Amino acid sequence: MELEQQVVPQGSAKSAGPPAVAGRKIDRARLMEIQDIYSRYRSGLEPLYEHIKQCEEWWRQHNDECERSDGTVEIGKDGGFVSRSTWLVNVCISKHADAMDAMPEPVILPREESDQQTATALSKVLPCVLELNGIREVWSGWKWRKLRHGGGVVKTTWDPSKHNGLGDISVQSANVLNLAWKPTVGDIQDSPYVFHAEYVDRTALAARYPKVELEQTAPMQIASFRQDKETEDLRGMVTVVECYYKVAVPTGVPGVSRNILHYLVYTGDTVLYASEDDPDHAVRGWYDHGLYPYDFDILFPKEGSVWGMGYIDIGRNAQTKVDLLDTAMIKNAMVGAIPRYLKRSGGGISTESFLDLNKAVIEVDGDISETGLREVPYKPLEGNHIALRDAAIQELRETTGNTESSTGNSGSGVTAASAIAALQEASGKVSRDENAVSYEVFSRVCRKCIELMRQFYDLPRTFRITGEAGAPQFISFDNRQLKPRQMMGPGGTDGGLRRPEFDVIVSAQKATPYARMAQNELALQFYDKGFFDPTRAEQAIMCLEMMDFQGKDTLLGKIQKNARMHQKLVQYAQLALSLAPPEMQQVIAQDITATLGGQAAPIPGGAAPALQAGEPRTTAKARERAQAVTQPQGG
Repeated sequence: MELEQQVVPQGSAKSAGPPAVAGRKIDRARLMEIQDIYSRYRSGLEPLYEHIKQCEEWWRQHNDECERSDGTVEIGKDGGFVSRSTWLVNVCISKHADAMDAMPEPVILPREESDQQTATALSKVLPCVLELNGIREVWSGWKWRKLRHGGGVVKTTWDPSKHNGLGDISVQSANVLNLAWKPTVGDIQDSPYVFHAEYVDRTALAARYPKVELEQTAPMQIASFRQDKETEDLRGMVTVVECYYKVAVPTGVPGVSRNILHYLVYTGDTVLYASEDDPDHAVRGWYDHGLYPYDFDILFPKEGSVWGMGYIDIGRNAQTKVDLLDTAMIKNAMVGAIPRYLKRSGGGISTESFLDLNKAVIEVDGDISETGLREVPYKPLEGNHIALRDAAIQELRETTGNTESSTGNSGSGVTAASAIAALQEASGKVSRDENAVSYEVFSRVCRKCIELMRQFYDLPRTFRITGEAGAPQFISFDNRQLKPRQMMGPGGTDGGLRRPEFDVIVSAQKATPYARMAQNELALQFYDKGFFDPTRAEQAIMCLEMMDFQGKDTLLGKIQKNARMHQKLVQYAQLALSLAPPEMQQVIAQDITATLGGQAAPIPGGAAPALQAGEPRTTAKARERAQAVTQPQGG
């Protein structure tokens, strides 16, 4: 675990706990109080931990074991064959694919015109910081947990060990089993304390905190998922607990206070670091934004709880019905495929010889009759059993929004491309709703990143961004433009400090091949219709204002700019013509006419090609709409 502080202040605690030093906030009594709070939090959250672990067992195809442990059904009680269908797994896979298609990308907008340049730089720098943290992998892990367990957690912190001690932002997908908060709160920011516990190698921890004497005790147990084959070896490990808590401080206004965030790291009875005892953080707190570094993304919320429900929660009942019917149907088919017999005791037939299929002749003592050996009657399942299974499967798909149209198929009788696209758009509303909530969480993560830049980016850093015409460009960025600025009041008086604020707009990355193809075709159509002809700018602007597509505002701005440049060029050309000598006016007039008088040149070879040869435009449009149904902005 990457702890957030690696340098222990002078006078840090030994194994007996913090010494009784005057003015120290985290003494032994205070540490015991925090440990008691942590124990109560984990005890209150134990049912949630067990529920999440059971959801993971369902994901790992241990359905029958979960149902037997619940006592809801006696599935597989006889120890025979048990069906473990993967309908719920397929639901999670399909929803995760929708989430990856809607991978978010931030754009930073200023709230003051004077911050426009800083917002533009942040729009370039922030994606670089997120990319260095492997944001695509973080997004994937965060969404997997949200779909399976009911929620995903993102941890946004400052890691001083990055870049050889320069430090940088760290964004990770956190395991909820390692976290503890007050069980009765509905928002993680309302919890008085938030804990994060993890096993850390004792030797590595001793090297990180050389002035602290670690206890030689067994690590405290942390809730964990069951391992299928691997065993967890805790020898040489210690349990390190990170504790974030808020302290109310006065603001100077009577009756008004604000919360500052403090940070404590301890193992057992040993304090490794306490921000309240650090002179650099005792007054200002650990993070200036004063928020816990954890953001929860909930799938289906539960009232009065930080956590929610996932697709396994809402689909497991239908999945159990499918598994029960599958088990019964397969066992019935096995009974029919392998005949069984009733044999009379002492009937004179050797059972071993009868079961040996390599023997062509079976010897029998006495007379041969049907009373000695008779085949067990077999009754195959009727069609209503198969219909019941199909209904259970359809129930599971409908309740989870994983219908045929959402996976690219259509029902019987639906052949029109526009009708298929309409079905896909309707089925995609669940994914759009889910991704829209995740975008809001992603926006909170981006705002925390900006606040961490404001607090810690004192030294300039260089980033490689994509500049004009796609060429790489290197820019230097620090927090000087993010710090509060002195404002001037009327008459040159002191107007106080203004803190630059920014809005985060999140949209889906247009990374799919079809999206690029559709965008390219749209540009070719605009060119073919003369939208880029400055002499027709007024008509083009009127048409674009009635349209809606990504990048419309940028295109409108460029068309208006080209129109103004064209008008100025015409004015300058007229001025040059009036000042030219008579013998040169004819030549200049012809040159001006050739330069400014023509219409938009047509594309060689005719009109812009369609996306697919021979594909009707209606079908192409339907395909474009269907591609964007899972993105919150509709693509």
